[in-house]
Amino acid sequence: MKKTVFLLIIALVLGVLGTAFAAEAPFSDVPANHWSYNAITNLSKAGLIEGYSDGTFGGHKIVSRYEMAIIIARIMTKLDKADDDQKAIVGKLSKEFANELKSLNVNTSSIEPRVAALEQKAHVWFGGESRFRFFGDHPGQPGYKSLRGSDQYDFRQRFKFYGDINENITWNAYLETNPVKFGNKETLTVDVANVTMKNYWGLDSIRFGRSPVDAFGSGLFGKPTNSDGVMIKKKIGTADFKGYVGNVKTGNNADGSTTAISTANTVTSGELGFKIDDSLTVKTSYYWSDIYTDQGAMNIASGSFNQSNGYDLAFLKKTGKLFVLGEYMGTQLSGAKGIPSNPKGWYLQISNGVPTFLLYPIANIVDVKKPGTDAWVVSYRSIDPGTLPAGIGGFSMMTSQSYTSAISGSGWGNYNIYTKATDNVNAWYFAYQKVLAKNFLISFDYQIINIKNKAVTSGLIGNALDKCYLMKLEYFY
Repeated sequence: MKKTVFLLIIALVLGVLGTAFAAEAPFSDVPANHWSYNAITNLSKAGLIEGYSDGTFGGHKIVSRYEMAIIIARIMTKLDKADDDQKAIVGKLSKEFANELKSLNVNTSSIEPRVAALEQKAHVWFGGESRFRFFGDHPGQPGYKSLRGSDQYDFRQRFKFYGDINENITWNAYLETNPVKFGNKETLTVDVANVTMKNYWGLDSIRFGRSPVDAFGSGLFGKPTNSDGVMIKKKIGTADFKGYVGNVKTGNNADGSTTAISTANTVTSGELGFKIDDSLTVKTSYYWSDIYTDQGAMNIASGSFNQSNGYDLAFLKKTGKLFVLGEYMGTQLSGAKGIPSNPKGWYLQISNGVPTFLLYPIANIVDVKKPGTDAWVVSYRSIDPGTLPAGIGGFSMMTSQSYTSAISGSGWGNYNIYTKATDNVNAWYFAYQKVLAKNFLISFDYQIINIKNKAVTSGLIGNALDKCYLMKLEYFY
């Protein structure tokens, strides 16, 4: 191993050493203008390298494995000051030079337990997300009040755990408090818990466990979390294939229940993605759903359907400094009552932010790691009643809030916060995001939501549902 090569590795670990050393040349053959001068000086001041008896470093020579083991042993005495990435590097080096470490006249019995503990820690990572939101709205129907008091605030805390079993198998899990209104007691739930295997059984990857419904279009049909199932990915020629089958958890049911809406509750979907060129990507998908859905999950006075299936076309196009994201969805309903059996939905989104094949607000339009950056997004959506089965919809209750109980018997109670943003609506969406500090984000959202098909409603005066606004603060770590 060349000395310059291992210096590049050890330089990554210099944070372990406390690198505030005086710029005093330790070796006569390392000039101050040499690219490795600072790294060599720091290593020498830390006592990790000693050079040769004639006062030279000898950078042109080949370092032995024994010499490398001595350096690793010295670094391991200062691991308490290292971060996780630095510890991971030292752990791999110590494993590679395990035999040499044992042969040294050092206390290897004390080193080995630290190596074992280090290797175990390097396979698990922890992160999280803290979110605070302020809501406001202006109902479009007479007799209904805007949100007030503590109902205008909520918060959510996520705890995220990641790990790898080996180089091809990883896992992750989220624990979260459901969005809690101020003054209410929070409940901790398992939001995500899954394992992903790469390069098994002829597939590029297979993921199983609790995850988002993310294998269909760009998010019009989707669910951010809390769905139990399996997703596979496979490159087929120039196309990227994704397939999903799972059971949709519906803890946010319109009726307040925390169990599945129906007995089956299964969604199956397949998707092919094509990168046409550097500026255009398209996806085509098909889905089947066994989810029974009634007026409790649609913006209608009464009605239902037993099953549904449909197709989806989506694209992401770069035009100058702007990105255009669009999606069209056609659905066929089985056992439809009170609504047309072939609903459709579409949306179009324009943004100057980070390009991603997920609609806002599912995906942020800024990079939260870049302080001072900002971006805006504008979208319009038009969705027939029944286009989406219950429990699935990218524009979910998280994007709007309102009071729902009827005041004067007008029937407004059927048009609830769980579905009004994602079913039987024509709606404008405006948003702006800015990264105030690294991993600290502020968002401002505003929506104008109107009923699309008033013929299947009752008791409404005009088409206006609500005008909703939102301010959100998020910290990711």
